Amino acid sequence: CAVAAVMLLRVLLARRLGMPVFTPHHALGDAMTTAVLLLVLATRLESERGSLRTRDLVQLSRRR
Repeated sequence: CAVAAVMLLRVLLARRLGMPVFTPHHALGDAMTTAVLLLVLATRLESERGSLRTRDLVQLSRRR
């Protein structure tokens, strides 16, 4: 199932980055892990590229 694969990928990525994983497979825990992951990755991207806006994140997400 694609949803299960995405959930597993998110948990594995969070653990690899040394981030906390909040109660996997529960709505609040998944939301918290996703939010922290977004903040960590956006912060890293901003430190590499300089100023970062929501528009920049949207454009980057559309690249393949």
